[in-house]
Amino acid sequence: MKKNILLLICALAIGITGCGKTGETPAEPAVQSEPAKEETKQKKEPDAPVSDIKTDENEDTDTAEKPEAVFKDDFKSTLEYIKKTGGKPVSLDYSKKPELNGRTVKYSADSSYKDIEAGLDLLKLTRVSALRKDNDVTAIVDVYRDRDTGEIKKIEASEIGSLRRVTGWYFKDGNIIYEYRYNDDIYGTNTHREDYPLDGENEEEEVLNEGYITYDAVRSVPGFAKVYGYVGDEYGGVLENVYCTVKTASGAFEDQVKTSGDGYYEIFLPVHPEEYYNISFTYGDFMPDSANDIHITEGVSEYSCGTMYMAERGKNAHDTDVYFMNINKEAPDKLKDGEYEAVLEYETDKAELKPYYISMSDGKSTSEERFIFKPEKGKDFKLYIKDEKNYGSDNMAYDMSKCSARVTVYDKDGITFCFNAPVAHAGVAWEVFEVKNGRVIPVNNYYFETAEGVFD
Repeated sequence: MKKNILLLICALAIGITGCGKTGETPAEPAVQSEPAKEETKQKKEPDAPVSDIKTDENEDTDTAEKPEAVFKDDFKSTLEYIKKTGGKPVSLDYSKKPELNGRTVKYSADSSYKDIEAGLDLLKLTRVSALRKDNDVTAIVDVYRDRDTGEIKKIEASEIGSLRRVTGWYFKDGNIIYEYRYNDDIYGTNTHREDYPLDGENEEEEVLNEGYITYDAVRSVPGFAKVYGYVGDEYGGVLENVYCTVKTASGAFEDQVKTSGDGYYEIFLPVHPEEYYNISFTYGDFMPDSANDIHITEGVSEYSCGTMYMAERGKNAHDTDVYFMNINKEAPDKLKDGEYEAVLEYETDKAELKPYYISMSDGKSTSEERFIFKPEKGKDFKLYIKDEKNYGSDNMAYDMSKCSARVTVYDKDGITFCFNAPVAHAGVAWEVFEVKNGRVIPVNNYYFETAEGVFD
């Protein structure tokens, strides 16, 4: 099997997601992709051992109940929040008037917002998934807090749709002191960004109200992430009723779920800087396996473990790094402190892929095989992988999902994290991760359409 390795060297100033010995991390089922319609071989566990599964049955609703006003983000409090809400998105109902609770009705521009913006990299970032109740639009809400007091300093809500609307608010003592709104190019590239001044009374009031409604909805939401993945056999089939047991490295926490008929599992876990998670997989007489040392970094709301391939005892058909990640593997190039190297690997006889680092400031991109840089403040970017063969001609192609595509990121000590393209999904553009305000944040979206000019 041939492989194509594209090397992209990154010097990043922050900590990034870790993954362990046999864990394949993140690759997300697409928000803009279609599941495979072709049949897959499915195996059901013959006689699964009885275990005490600690998951909760949640109400059949789309959004979480309104959270309490008190913000607590320690490990125990976050687990309690997850249990109470089921990890569901918060609800944003912009059709209602906010409860001002003594706050100013009309904001007064305060230049201190500039200080907040300049220090965003020092603030605590929590990424919250939300659903607009008034129009069913999904939004990603980034909440920036003072690390000592928990006070919210800034909120930015990015709505996911054909024309992404981005709105931001800066706060002082719970009052909005500055706000902005613009429509971004589709899926977040700033090639055709256009800002809209808030100089109309009605428009300004609308943005102000939405800011306070968003503030009230997210102010007590702690950092947690949906950790998910698939389990399959060595021949391409999916495995149902695989026991997936999650433990903290310290052993203080344990939970267990089973895979669905699609081989899919998910569990919601606290984002805690001092915790690492291990996931063990057991299935009948198959060889047990595990994904170890999973570290969910600040600002992550979804974390994929990719596909775990399990084999019957004595019938391991694959032993390549495409199927089993070697955590002891070193970066292809010698790296210095603060440097990272991202490597794209895939089966070149099954697809033709190309990486694009797209700047969020001017929309320009680079696709050099070896690209060395140090990110500077105000120079955010996203990494996309494009299906060169089918993009624009057959956007519902499955090539990328069938070629074992993976982006692995190394530092000078070895693998830091890795991303796997979602299996059994149609699409031609894979949005892997973004660098935003000095942070690396997994994105893991998979698309069958993008805006015109994204890859120009």
